[in-house]
Amino acid sequence: MANLPKIESAPDISTRNESTGRSFERVLLVGIALITFAAFLPVLQNGFVDWDERTLVRNVAHQGLGWAQLRWMFGSAYLGHYQPLAWLTFGLDHVLWWADPFGPHLTNVCIHAVNAVLLYLTGIELFAPRSSNERSRDLAWVRIAAGIAALGFALHPLRVEPVAWASARGELLGASFFLLSFFAYLKANAAVIDNTGSPRWSVVSIGAFLLSLLAGSNGLVLPIILLVIDVYPLRRLTGLSRGSWFEAARLLRQKLVYLLLSAGFFLVNLFAYKSDAIAPSIFRESQFNWIVNQLAAPAFYLWKALVPLGLSPAYELTGFSVAVYVAASLLLLLGVWAVRDRWPALVSVGICYLILLWPMFRSEFPTEQVLADRYTYLAGVPWALLVGLGVSHFRHSAPARRLGVQSLLWGSGIILLSFMVLAVLTWRQAYVWRDSMTLWRHAVAVRPSSRAYVNLARLSEAQGRFDDAIAANKRAAEIDPRRWDAHQSAARLLQEQGKIAGAVEHYQYVIRLKPDLIDARENLAAGLVNQGRIDEAVQHFRKALELAPERNGTRIKLGTVLAIEGRLAEASDVFTFAARADPDDGRILLQLGRVVAAQGDLAQAVHHFTKAARLRPEDAEVHESLGRALSELGNKDEAAKHLREALRILRSAPAAQ
Repeated sequence: MANLPKIESAPDISTRNESTGRSFERVLLVGIALITFAAFLPVLQNGFVDWDERTLVRNVAHQGLGWAQLRWMFGSAYLGHYQPLAWLTFGLDHVLWWADPFGPHLTNVCIHAVNAVLLYLTGIELFAPRSSNERSRDLAWVRIAAGIAALGFALHPLRVEPVAWASARGELLGASFFLLSFFAYLKANAAVIDNTGSPRWSVVSIGAFLLSLLAGSNGLVLPIILLVIDVYPLRRLTGLSRGSWFEAARLLRQKLVYLLLSAGFFLVNLFAYKSDAIAPSIFRESQFNWIVNQLAAPAFYLWKALVPLGLSPAYELTGFSVAVYVAASLLLLLGVWAVRDRWPALVSVGICYLILLWPMFRSEFPTEQVLADRYTYLAGVPWALLVGLGVSHFRHSAPARRLGVQSLLWGSGIILLSFMVLAVLTWRQAYVWRDSMTLWRHAVAVRPSSRAYVNLARLSEAQGRFDDAIAANKRAAEIDPRRWDAHQSAARLLQEQGKIAGAVEHYQYVIRLKPDLIDARENLAAGLVNQGRIDEAVQHFRKALELAPERNGTRIKLGTVLAIEGRLAEASDVFTFAARADPDDGRILLQLGRVVAAQGDLAQAVHHFTKAARLRPEDAEVHESLGRALSELGNKDEAAKHLREALRILRSAPAAQ
């Protein structure tokens, strides 16, 4: 027996399968990252658009990783956002790439690819059976389902805006740590049944949540999301028995750190929003329209997810479309509630979707934007996971058993075709963000909106194409008559071109919409004077002074118009008030003296001219007016002295040399 050769045991099949599974998973992870990166390659050729210039190019405070930059990053609430971690990555981009937009775009694409991988890992934890035997048997299928969920999320054209727009870094980076925190929470709690959970994962989850909040405010709702998944799919709270109430209290205590962090950063973001002294836009939606659009948003975004065509950086829902989407949102809510017992997964997904769409502190650039593709970034995760869950369960369904291999072939073909369509649409949408002009031309082509035309007008004006700018502003005002800013821009450009009638028409719209705009009212009055409509002009000048009595310049314009029209008594009263308001302004005294002289009171006129001459000794008009008044009073010698002084000033002026 001792001399018999030793027989080696056969390799353990389960070990071999496990090794193969790990290799397959590594291939999937790399494949997901590479496919995601490839779909967004056009982004790397894009430049900066719109607010990128303000947030990244002209904002030198974040450019670098020195102590001054770090202090600004962690102490700034720039444009109403507290996102030091996002600024930290921008600072690193600047160190590596200087001002080249390639760097920030590359970082965004890489972060998005990482998010796709994190979603895959999250899907593994959610889809894997809790039983050890079932887990080992079905893990390959679970990996495929998780990969489908990850790619369905990553390749969707709705992801283009936050990836292609460099300034949306906080949205991407916050989502990264949000997903990591969510994944770690699942690792710490979902595997408790198999005794494979680890307290270390809880620490990772809390740490990642903190980093998410430092990157942006979109992760504030994570504690609520965790409570939802505790109910389903983790089933940590079943029924409302006495024991379940105890369990509910325990789950709330477990979320205490999350809740404290969320509450703390809620206050930080609230302070940041309130302390933002820089208004990104002069036009803001009314509170009613904002609320109505938020009610329409769930159905609107879901429709865009199903039919991702006509995507735009500027959505505007009005009239009938708002009513339809609001009604659809309510019907969706009722439908999900109706199937709460039969399809708890759909209920959980629906609740998480609504929570993630909750518009927390969206003082985005620009402020008037109510709906945007980037708001769906995290909100798209629940639906992607639901699709993956459906694929995971399909294998054991009755149709799959009846069709056998054929079901797999058909399913694989449909999924592959869907991915190809999504990738092509994403590739094309990425080109839209090449530069600001391309972006807004696309916006007015696929989904005309007032905001898109206002931005197009601004860009056209910057390029010196004033007629195009005027036309775009007019179109914006036609689409949304409330856009007083479009009317004002069109009026200003028309006024600069000497097209007074058109300018007056637009200024009248501005005043009708915003009666407290003093500059617009003054410009309207000036245009009316040019048209000879003096009485209307005087009314607007007087209204402007009622709104802003401190504007002495407006008072002088009013007095001048009254004097020209021969309404001398009114002009005298106006100039007298103006002189009292600013007794050191010699030009006011000159105008007052001329009006008084025209009324025949030469002695009083000389008094005003003399004071004006002391204040403006080098003003030829003052000396000439004083000389003429003195001459008419018979004081020839004094008159001659001031007239000679006026002649000397004129001869010494640069224009006379």
